[in-house]
Amino acid sequence: MAKSNPGSFRDRFKPGSPEEKFAKKVIKRLTEARPTHKWEFDEESFAIKLVEPAEPQETMPQLLFLESLYQEYSNAAESDKASFVDKAVQLTEPVEMPETFEEAASHLLVSAMPLFNVVLVGLQMQYMSSQRGTLKPDSDEELPFLPCSVLTNHLGLIFVVDKPQGKLYVDRDTVKKWGVSINTIFEKAVENLAALTTTGGFNGLSREEGGPCCLYQSVLNDSYEGARLIFPQIFQELPVKGEMVLAVPNNDILLITGSEEEDGLTLMVEAFEKAQTMPHPLPPIAMVVRDGQLQDFLPPETSPHHNFFKRMAVVYYNTIYAEQKKILDESTQDMPDAPFIALYQALEKTEGDYAVSSVTTWSQSVKTLLPLTEQIALVTGEGETQKVEGFAPFIKVAQIAGSRLVPTADYPPRFYTEGALSEAEIKELVGSNS
Repeated sequence: MAKSNPGSFRDRFKPGSPEEKFAKKVIKRLTEARPTHKWEFDEESFAIKLVEPAEPQETMPQLLFLESLYQEYSNAAESDKASFVDKAVQLTEPVEMPETFEEAASHLLVSAMPLFNVVLVGLQMQYMSSQRGTLKPDSDEELPFLPCSVLTNHLGLIFVVDKPQGKLYVDRDTVKKWGVSINTIFEKAVENLAALTTTGGFNGLSREEGGPCCLYQSVLNDSYEGARLIFPQIFQELPVKGEMVLAVPNNDILLITGSEEEDGLTLMVEAFEKAQTMPHPLPPIAMVVRDGQLQDFLPPETSPHHNFFKRMAVVYYNTIYAEQKKILDESTQDMPDAPFIALYQALEKTEGDYAVSSVTTWSQSVKTLLPLTEQIALVTGEGETQKVEGFAPFIKVAQIAGSRLVPTADYPPRFYTEGALSEAEIKELVGSNS
């Protein structure tokens, strides 16, 4: 199902292999074209890596994957092979952002990116600007560093300028320089993606050769499959059993099955798991179309697939919450009244009946930023008198706490605790969960 990963080709690389010889030809040609740059063969990803200068121009690609180029080279006539070596030089030309919207318009596209990555890029850019002393105190905070439209609970749409030499993210400064509205950019980028989508379709897949179709995969595989979720007309007529379930393990793979297609759900899980071992996976969370909207999908507890889908989601949120905690700890460490950044903990029970869940801790004596988890451990006292009173579902705690749990603007979501729970409230919560 998945597009081939360059890293899976490493077993082919032996001294004197055709792939290694091709890589050496590419490096020789790049060195001739740019003698001030040094390139190395990265066998792990079947790519040419720029290693010198250590700080190259920001617009120059630093990694050139060779698989597609090598396939073209291998299938070409002998007289044409040299042109594919020369193509490597063209592909590593510095990519420059167009100065005007008019210049960029024909290259604009929308691309799916994990919402956490959008947030992370913005924080990194802010940090770099502050280090360089270029962060303007009057900067427009209403527009993030990477303008983004929320697509699902975990995916956003960003703008890219896609040229043969590579892709560039359209950031806040570029939008300001172009002097056009976000809506104008969005409309053009969607129009361009729609034009690339009309030639597509879906292949029906079965779990076993010759078996019944249980899953559909988009045939385009062009690194924009995630963004195509905005075009429901391309998949809404596919014949599936039950609710329509969608998955984008990475931007090369768009999968559709039905909530009652057991084999289709199995193949979807396998695609997610495989994508996590490849570059640039998207969040391993499937979606279902309900009331015309995309919502997170989790099979019912009676389904044999329930734990597989739930575990993937819990592990993913465990990862991004840990990264978020590092950032929040660093940004609040000098604050005199900094809240405690509570940990998101993924729990997995393997003995007896398998179970997976998530939990965090709310100590009533400390102002806290809580992650959104399935359960909350309620703690009272301080120091040696500290005691875990019990566990309660987050949703019930939020109902009783009311205004004492304030959602913040963070992603993944967090809640600021303003005030503690009373002894009676804790007893009610713990008792209702026993």
